[in-house]
Order: sequence, then C-alpha cells, then structure tokens
Amino acid sequence: MAKLSRHVPADVAGSVTAELERSGLLDDERFAAELAAQRLAQGWGPRRIAFDLDVAGVAREIAEAAIAGLHDDAVRAGRCAATRGLDPVRAQRRLQARGFDVHDDV
Repeated sequence: MAKLSRHVPADVAGSVTAELERSGLLDDERFAAELAAQRLAQGWGPRRIAFDLDVAGVAREIAEAAIAGLHDDAVRAGRCAATRGLDPVRAQRRLQARGFDVHDDV
C-alpha cells in the first residue's frame, strides 16, 4: 500500500489494497513463500532470504514462517551446491556471503 499511496490518495490505496486482499490477488504469505523458494533455488541462504523479504516490506512473522517452510533437504542441497569444489575455508566464506548458517560439516 505504501508504494501505491505515493501515486494515489491514501483512501484510494487502502480501498484498492483491501479489495485485492479479499479477492486473493494480494497475499503476503504466498508472496513470501514463493520468493523464499525462488531465492533458495538461486543459491541464496535463509539469512539473505530474510533480508530480501524485509526489503520487500514483508512482516517479520510472515517472513519467518516462509523461511521455516523451506525444506531442510533443499537448504542442504543449496549449501552443497554453493560449496562444491571449494576448500573448507573458502566454503565457509561462501556460505556466509550467501546467507547460509555456517556449520563445521563443510
């Protein structure tokens, strides 16, 4: 609604936003889940995904639920793909830079 309010009066933005939510066309939970899955597929980790959701204006609770909904296997696969062929030190750095939690099992 904030972006829309820059272009139209606030009451119009509120009305439009409410109608889109009622019709199911505006759904923050679905948006957050889809963005989280997309970012994970692109090789980004949960911390980076949380940052992207915050920048997109998604409420913290919704963002946390979307990240919690990522399958552990997919997150592990992303970690493995991000570190394939790297020595342990470079693998740790890569994981940190991509927003993954860093574990000793790299």
